[in-house]
Parts: sequence; structure tokens; C-alpha cells
Amino acid sequence: MLSSLLVSGCVGSLPYEPVPFGTRAPTHFLDAAAALNTGVVLYESGRYDTSAVELNRALDLGLRTSAEIVRARKYLAFILCSTGNPTKCRSEFREALRIDPNFELDKAEGGHPMWGPVFIEVRKAFAARKR
Repeated sequence: MLSSLLVSGCVGSLPYEPVPFGTRAPTHFLDAAAALNTGVVLYESGRYDTSAVELNRALDLGLRTSAEIVRARKYLAFILCSTGNPTKCRSEFREALRIDPNFELDKAEGGHPMWGPVFIEVRKAFAARKR
């Protein structure tokens, strides 16, 4: 899917800035969870721009748990790395690690050539700052 997106020339930057955790009052939890799930389904179907809109909407609505927030940030990072925006990708991974310092990618995700190296870089920098 990703290769067809990249080959088709549908790659562009996303029009948003990451929202720091805790800056929005958590409201409409059911809507937020639905937006998160919709964003993940859209991501898995290769509809990255629409997925990013839904994932950001989930964050704006106030996801209930830190695990949900980290999940949204992870998928946003994947999208940003895949669409040629490693700076914002790093920001999403940093925010996920700030929320959950034990956050890790699973083996398949961590081995991905576009975001795996970015995550490793961010994780090392995060660990170095904590020392």
C-alpha cells in the first residue's frame, strides 16, 4: 500500500502541529475513541491524509487513557515519516515517549525502514535526556 502511495505522487506534508499532552480538557470520550478507531482503520486502508485528520480529531476531543493517546501519536508518526516529514514524525514519537517512557514499537513496526530508524533515534535521545 505504502509503495503505491509513494509512487502515485500523493505524498505531501500534513497541515497540523502536534498538540502537547494535557493541553486540552478531556471531553467527549466516546467520540474521541471512535475517531481513534476510525483513524487506525483509515491508516490500515492506506488513506493517510484522512487518517491523520481523524487521529488529530481524537486527540482534540480528549482521549481517555494514555495508551489511547500514545496509539494515536504512534500512527501519526507513521504517517508523517511515510509522507516525508521526519521532523514532525520525531515530534510525535517524542510526545508518545513523554506520555509513556516505556513506549516501544513492536518488532515489525520497529523494523520498518521509514519510521524504525527515526524511532530508534528519538528513543536514544529521550533515554539520554533522562540520565
